[in-house]
Amino acid sequence: MRFIAACTVCCALLVGPAAAQTPGGTSAESANLDAKLKSAAKVDVQNGKLSDVIDSLRKTSGARVVVELGKLKEAGIDLEQPLTLKLADVPLQDILDIVCRIAAGKSPMAWSVGEKAIFVSTKDDLDAKTSSRTYAVAGLSLGSKPATAQDVAELVKAMLPGAGEQVNAAPGGKNVLIVTSWSGHRQVEKLLALVRQGMTAKEWSSLYAPLKALKDPKTQKDYRWNEAPLKDCLDEISKAAGVPVFLESSAGLPAEIKVRAAVNGSTALVALDTILKTALRGPSSPVLDTAGGAAVLVTSAECSRHLVAFTVSPVAIKKLGAAKIEDLPEVVQRNIDPPSWQAGAKAAAVGPNRLLCLQTLANLQKIGELLGDAACQAATK
Repeated sequence: MRFIAACTVCCALLVGPAAAQTPGGTSAESANLDAKLKSAAKVDVQNGKLSDVIDSLRKTSGARVVVELGKLKEAGIDLEQPLTLKLADVPLQDILDIVCRIAAGKSPMAWSVGEKAIFVSTKDDLDAKTSSRTYAVAGLSLGSKPATAQDVAELVKAMLPGAGEQVNAAPGGKNVLIVTSWSGHRQVEKLLALVRQGMTAKEWSSLYAPLKALKDPKTQKDYRWNEAPLKDCLDEISKAAGVPVFLESSAGLPAEIKVRAAVNGSTALVALDTILKTALRGPSSPVLDTAGGAAVLVTSAECSRHLVAFTVSPVAIKKLGAAKIEDLPEVVQRNIDPPSWQAGAKAAAVGPNRLLCLQTLANLQKIGELLGDAACQAATK
């Protein structure tokens, strides 16, 4: 299991996704740091502070972590804020993402990678530090034809608005030059990897693993709250499922509320859904998101979209009334939550049998069922 215990955040809310500065170079130090980010790490801080969590990650991962104290102080991010966090067998980069979304402050905390160290600062600070990188387009296909540099540039602009401050491709060229933050380059790399090779069954499983833990029959019991603090309710659900559950502050959801609800003989997922539909109901309905396959976030649709690739067979394309893969984005947008596509969700055909989508987990599950993607369906059962 990638998550082993519930996580409690005292007097701290979640903030937006992690951001970054310049990408690392090609030195041995940079390669070593990249390996550490992708390797399994752990953190075990009980009734501690945010600074304790960062120190624990330094010790357990062996990575050099530089904290920009001045920038964090200006943003109201207090390293002394109370924090409890216990995770094991989770990639260091995923734990960093979670920690940055936990830290409370007036501005989101973020992390990035430099030549020899991981930098922790504010999102605004790290997003302002950009670099250029050239991406080759050889071997890429969009729809049923080989992709040109201009095709890839347009795909990046369409699927990742804001990821690249500058996206340039010379007519007929074989490369795309992108200027963005380290976080932006991270998104571009994921996009191009999905275009080249799609999603593996393991990646689909990791994406939905925390939600599957919430609906495990072992979590069935009576959940009853009578004016209980929301944090206590989330802690009880976390303990029952063995997966951390957080409330993301950037979603604008009320944190200082009392919950009055009773659900008998239900799973943790049903109990959490009851909270979403009662105590947290408002102008914008909250949704459930996951972080690195290791935590559940209660957030808004705007903060919870994931970029994935569906595999679609020729039979499925024909069954949906489409003549070719390029017709599928319109079919999906018409059948799955039409308003969401106007609010920032994206879809694009890539390769002869692949569809990219930027959507919430709930809508991605519906899209997988519509398209008959076996790996997605297996992960969401």
